[in-house]
Amino acid sequence: MIYQWLTVLLSIMTVPLLLEACGQVQLKDQIFYGNKGMQGAVEFHTLTTASRNLTFEQWMNLLRSQALVCSSVQTFADDKATFEKVCSFCNCCSYDTTQAVEEFFKNIQKASGGK
Repeated sequence: MIYQWLTVLLSIMTVPLLLEACGQVQLKDQIFYGNKGMQGAVEFHTLTTASRNLTFEQWMNLLRSQALVCSSVQTFADDKATFEKVCSFCNCCSYDTTQAVEEFFKNIQKASGGK
């Protein structure tokens, strides 16, 4: 019983430290791809509005040459909701970070055919 209580207490004490550290993490620009089926794909960046269309042949060549991880748009929507909750809870997300993440999610929405 004491072990469980200490574990919970340690977890509670660790969360604010981790959240504080998150405010010091710099986000890096990364490339993502939105699959457009027979039309190919759209390549976009996480922190900029840069994007380009890939033909079906270019997309297939990329898939054959690199290991890529695929995820649904809903997964990104869930991640955005989690990010917003963490920022609201800790009040430790800078305006620039929040704007960069918002731009990233807008790019995902565009790549998925959303508005």
